[in-house]
Amino acid sequence: MTQENLFYSLFKYRPRPNRNPLEDFVTEIIAYLLKKDSKLLKQYLYLIAPHSSSQIDSYNIDTQYLIKNGRRIDMVITWSCDYKKCSLFVEHKVDSVPWQTTNDKGENQTQVDEYCKYQDVLNSKSKEINNYVVLVSRYHLGSQAVFLKSPSYLGNFTWDQIVDVIKKRIKEASPSNINQFLFLEQEFINFMRRYSMAGFENLNISELSCIGHYKTYSEKIYSLNTSIIKSLSGVTEGYFKKFKLTKIEISGADNVANHYGLLFHNDKNNAGN
Repeated sequence: MTQENLFYSLFKYRPRPNRNPLEDFVTEIIAYLLKKDSKLLKQYLYLIAPHSSSQIDSYNIDTQYLIKNGRRIDMVITWSCDYKKCSLFVEHKVDSVPWQTTNDKGENQTQVDEYCKYQDVLNSKSKEINNYVVLVSRYHLGSQAVFLKSPSYLGNFTWDQIVDVIKKRIKEASPSNINQFLFLEQEFINFMRRYSMAGFENLNISELSCIGHYKTYSEKIYSLNTSIIKSLSGVTEGYFKKFKLTKIEISGADNVANHYGLLFHNDKNNAGN
């Protein structure tokens, strides 16, 4: 993508707290598009909850929605269908996974587990309400979580599935009915491509050129590592005594064969942190 893109330009001016704001940014865009385009909303809900989206009478969409247990849900969609009220908790993950904690029984519980439990309780209180939870992430995150057993859980969807829904909406629109919201939907797809959220995309010329240089790069990195190891292997015990250095054994749980580094001391021979 070399051409300018609306959302990519806006994201350049985002606040920069001590976290990646991409998830929140994407959530706000999706919520806005679903609010403004009822046809897109119907197709979105048909993907997520086909059994509860046959006839949408009214709907509401909120982001960063605060529930009674103090948690904030990325996006909450509420709608009426066949004289029943429905609510959908949507948890968005781009470069992260659901957080994990331990409940009172000492059992591992994820973020989505907690949301499912919350919705299950609401469902048990009334047959006139359908409450659901879904997770949208880059990939399917596996089948180990407890929330898979919850009747409220509708599944782990991926960003490319959301992109496919938007593409379908744009494709079905007649040329005479292209409006600003369809333009924004196409811009959103282009934005997601920039962050590898839209599924497989063809390699461009610059990327193919990088592949051609990769072998040379890896060979040079290996040569650099060899040179560093050779230099460090020449350090004798005399160096440690002469410069008052301390040798520190390093170990880790990762699959790394060797660790090398330099430790700088201050005048008081204190390595600090």
